[in-house]
Amino acid sequence: MDKYKWLEDLIENCQSSEELFETICEYIDENFILIDDEEEKVSKSEYDSLISKYEKEISDLKENFENEKAQALIEKDILEQGGRNAKAIMALLSDEDIIKDENGRITGVDITRIKESAPYLFKEISQKVEGTGAVKERRKKSDRQFIESAMRAAGIRK
Repeated sequence: MDKYKWLEDLIENCQSSEELFETICEYIDENFILIDDEEEKVSKSEYDSLISKYEKEISDLKENFENEKAQALIEKDILEQGGRNAKAIMALLSDEDIIKDENGRITGVDITRIKESAPYLFKEISQKVEGTGAVKERRKKSDRQFIESAMRAAGIRK
């Protein structure tokens, strides 16, 4: 039996049952890892393959998260700058239009080139003005004028 060849090799090298027991214990300690409280054993090669599989999965998830985060930031910036359809505008973006900080993280988008070439993709951004927007001029009324206007308002005629 080829799958128990390692055990045959261990037995051949041992003279007594105590020596065999110690050799098997050493072999198990060197080649197997405990995985739970029930002392279930798994081989190191299986353990290493699981580690590499999960590390790759974690790195893929991190990469996807960073890509989605960058995409959301770009879409948000486009909409804040008056874009009507963020996906259409993103299709027209080039690498030169994306603003990055010194660490290479995206901080914003420069869409002036696209605004010039495709203005229909953007809505006009108007500043909201409270009230009428007129400049108020205040004249200071004299005490006499104030008393006269208060009396007129109260219906008291002089």
